Amino acid sequence: MVILMELSKAVGIIVRDMCGFNDHEFADAFMTVAFSNSIDVGMHGVDINIESMRSSVASIISKEADITQSLVLARCQSAGEAKQIALLNDVELLPYIHQSCSLCETPVNNYGLAMFIISVGPEAPKFSESIDWILEVGKDVPEEVREALTMSIDEQFAALGVDVGVDCDGNPTYNDNDIIKALDTNTIH
Repeated sequence: MVILMELSKAVGIIVRDMCGFNDHEFADAFMTVAFSNSIDVGMHGVDINIESMRSSVASIISKEADITQSLVLARCQSAGEAKQIALLNDVELLPYIHQSCSLCETPVNNYGLAMFIISVGPEAPKFSESIDWILEVGKDVPEEVREALTMSIDEQFAALGVDVGVDCDGNPTYNDNDIIKALDTNTIH
C-alpha cells in the first residue's frame, strides 16, 4: 500500500521548490500532486498542470524501463500504480523525479515565475534573481512593470535615507556603502 503525503503539504513543497528551496520530500510531493484531482490542487491557490506532471512521471518510467510512454500513461491512474510499474521494471522512480522535475536549481527564465517568486517574498532563495529578471534580464517583462518595480525600489531606498542618483542614461545609481549603512541602521538586531 502506498501512503501519499497530505495534498496541502505536497503543494507547498512544489511551490517552495519553484522558489529555490530544496526539499528531500520533493519527489513524494510531486507524485502526490501529479495524481491528484486538478480541482483539489486548485483549491490550494495554485494552477499546476497535473497532466504535464503525470506525463513527466510516465516519461521517466518509459525511458528507464524501455516501454512506451503511452502504455505507462494508460496504466498509471494513481501514484501507487506508477510506483508499482516502476518497481516491477527496476526503476528507482523518486530519485529520477527529483533530478528531472525539481526546479529549485533552475534559473528564473520568465516573467510569470519571477513575479510569483517576488510575491512569495525576500525569504525565497530566488528572490534576488527574480528582481534581476524583472529589472534587467527578462525580455518578456512589460516595460510598465519594470518601471513600477524600479520606482518602488527607489522609494524604499529613499525611505531608508539612501541617496538615489541618476546616470547619464536615466538609470538609478546607488552608493553600495549607503545601502549597507541604511540597512544596518534600520534593521533590528
